[in-house]
Amino acid sequence: MSKNHPRCPVCSGACTKHGTTSTGRQRWRCRTCKATFTRANDDAVQAKWFRLFISWLTSGRSLAETAKTCGVSTRTLQRRFKSFWLIQPPRSVDKQRIYDQIFIDGTYVNTKCLVVVADASHVINWFWCTKESSWSYMRLLDPLAPPRLVTCDGHSGGLKAVSRLWPDTAVQRCIVHVKRNIQRGTGLHPTSPMGKALRRLSFELLAVSTLDEAAEWTGKLHQFGTVFRTQLKARTYVKDVPFEQIPKSKRGNKKWWYTHHIHRGIYLELKKMSRNGHLFSYLGPDPRKVDTSGVSYAALVSVAEVSASKTSGATRLHQECRRRVL
Repeated sequence: MSKNHPRCPVCSGACTKHGTTSTGRQRWRCRTCKATFTRANDDAVQAKWFRLFISWLTSGRSLAETAKTCGVSTRTLQRRFKSFWLIQPPRSVDKQRIYDQIFIDGTYVNTKCLVVVADASHVINWFWCTKESSWSYMRLLDPLAPPRLVTCDGHSGGLKAVSRLWPDTAVQRCIVHVKRNIQRGTGLHPTSPMGKALRRLSFELLAVSTLDEAAEWTGKLHQFGTVFRTQLKARTYVKDVPFEQIPKSKRGNKKWWYTHHIHRGIYLELKKMSRNGHLFSYLGPDPRKVDTSGVSYAALVSVAEVSASKTSGATRLHQECRRRVL
C-alpha cells in the first residue's frame, strides 16, 4: 500500500480510494470496518491555535479573557489547547557548563508535579513526575555538571538527590522558606517567651549579610538552646491529662510527648541546618568552619532578654550568659 494512504480514524485499518466528494476532495474507505472519510490538511489552522496557546501561556491573561478576545467560548479554547499540553518543548542542556548557583524547586499542576532547575536568568532543565522524590530530582539534575552552590526550599527529595549526585557541592536553604516555617509554628503574635525569641531569630536571619553577622546569629541560636533548655526538654504524660485534652496526633500508643514540641521542632531544625552549613553558604567559605568563639556578650544575651522581660529569672539568665562567654 502507498505511504500516502491514510489509516482509518475509526479502527486504524488500511484504506483505499473511494471516489471523490462534490468539491473534488478525495474520499477514502477502510478495508476493515468499511467506514468512509476525507482527509483534510488543517496544518495552518493548528498553527494559528498553537500561536494563540503560546501567547496565552506567556502572558498574564486568563483563559476567559483570551476566549473573549478571540470570540469563542472558554470550553472551545480548552478543547483546542488540549493536545498542545502534550508537546515537549525543545531543550538543550550544556553538560560541560559549571554554574555558580542554581535553584531547584517543584510545583504541582493538578495531579502532576513539575520539578525545575534554573539559574538567575533562565530555566536550565525540567522534569514531569508524580511527586518531589529523590528519584525525580536525580532525573532532573543528572545531565548537569556539579555547580558551586544549590539553593532549595529544603525538600527532602531535593536534598537527598544533591547529596548523592554532588556530595561536594554547597547547599543553601531558602531563607524566606525558613522564616515562613518558623512563623507557621510560632504564629504572627506569639505570647510565650520561646515563641517570641524564635520569631526574633527569624527576622534577624533575613538581615544576615556578612560572616560576622552569621557567627553572631549562630551564637544566638546556641544561646536559645541554653536559656530554654528546661522548657525544650519538658514532657507531658498521658496519665496526667484528660483524654479530650490530648492532641489527636498524640492519642496513639504514646505515653508522653514533649510539652513544647512545636518550638522544640523549630529549634532542632534550625540547629540541624546550622550544623550542616545550609543557612549561610551564600556568604562564601564553608559556614561549618566559621568561628563563633568571638561572639559578643551583647549578642548572646539578646535572646535571653526576650524571656527575661516577662519572667523572674532575668538575673540568673544574664549571669549564665556572662559565665559561658567569659
